[in-house]
Amino acid sequence: MNASPLILLSKIDSLALLQAVGSRWCVPEAVVSEIGVKGKQDPVAARVAAAVWLECVSVAAIPPEVSAWNLDDGEASVVACALSIPAATTLLDDRAGRNCARALKLPVIGTAGLLLAARSKGLIAAVEPVLRKLMAAGMYLSPQATTEILKRAGEKS
Repeated sequence: MNASPLILLSKIDSLALLQAVGSRWCVPEAVVSEIGVKGKQDPVAARVAAAVWLECVSVAAIPPEVSAWNLDDGEASVVACALSIPAATTLLDDRAGRNCARALKLPVIGTAGLLLAARSKGLIAAVEPVLRKLMAAGMYLSPQATTEILKRAGEKS
């Protein structure tokens, strides 16, 4: 998974949704480094470090088919990691990273898709309030994307 879902979910104190929705979450070292750039005292870095159920993984090399997309280190590592794990789903919010993963036939969800999964499992009562908190914390979604997500959640017609 990439940094933005971890950062955003940490900012709204909902990192535990990841653990509840999925059984295994691998975070490449490049993503851990990106999150930790402000130091261990940073609240987001501290929350992520405290989530011992997140599995920090080393990515030996970025395959050429991923490098060709000119992604940043975090996104490239996420896609490379997912290619090495059978049936892995990538959790990416970055459009270029998502496009690369899809081109390589990897299943992809974003933070909003994680909310839809959490709602379908009964982990949250509604997507809209959590989505609004994420947007207040810095997540960008176009009005059209917001409407589509809420429709998929059955919260708008």
